[in-house]
Amino acid sequence: MIMSPFELKIGQYFTSLTIYLLFASYRSMFLKVGAVCFLGSLLPSKQSNLPTRKRIMQKLRELKTHKGIKLTSVASEIDIDAPAEEIWQALLHYGDVANFHAGVEASKPAKNCGPKAALGAVRTCDVRDGRREIKLVERITEFNDGHSYRYEVFEWENFPLKVMFFGFSIVEKDGGKRALRLIQNYRLKPGFMSSLMKWKIRQMQHRILLGYKHYIETGEKNVPIKDLVSASGRAVRSVAPHG
Repeated sequence: MIMSPFELKIGQYFTSLTIYLLFASYRSMFLKVGAVCFLGSLLPSKQSNLPTRKRIMQKLRELKTHKGIKLTSVASEIDIDAPAEEIWQALLHYGDVANFHAGVEASKPAKNCGPKAALGAVRTCDVRDGRREIKLVERITEFNDGHSYRYEVFEWENFPLKVMFFGFSIVEKDGGKRALRLIQNYRLKPGFMSSLMKWKIRQMQHRILLGYKHYIETGEKNVPIKDLVSASGRAVRSVAPHG
């Protein structure tokens, strides 16, 4: 059958129209799929393996000055293989810390204060630094139940202090792990010694943290700190004071 020129043009027109409509339909579909994929890439994936930033459960406030006195800050932390609740239970042993921590020769709560950590709780600790016996009287000034607390050394003997605060925090880390962090904010006498003695403060922190770690993980009490230090390797690490 021979088609006339008019019929050929009509056929070509409908063929072109069909091709155009098919292209427009697929183009719309591809655009929608592309938009969905793009938006989906912006949403957080539940199976993402990207590391999340470690976070302190409830941070202690930054402490850079006290009564107009500029403070030096040093912080260390140690990983502890135990639930946060067990770490906190050990930290609650405040007035009776010497019952398990060999770094403290003796400790006792003040009158009208029980041994448990609480805001305003006061204790006296006797510690030894070489041949020097040091006495510290301390009061909890900041308390976040289940998370962290800070205490101030407000009386002392045989230690060149002007200001000293100790702060303990439980740190939640990637993979469900935990660490115990200790930060000290201090000023020594004379003042220029504050920076020069950072190494000594870090050494103190390492001994304190090792004592807590061993007790929390094993239940063993008053294991000599020198034994823990020799077996610990690099278990304790320095961290940014306000990280």
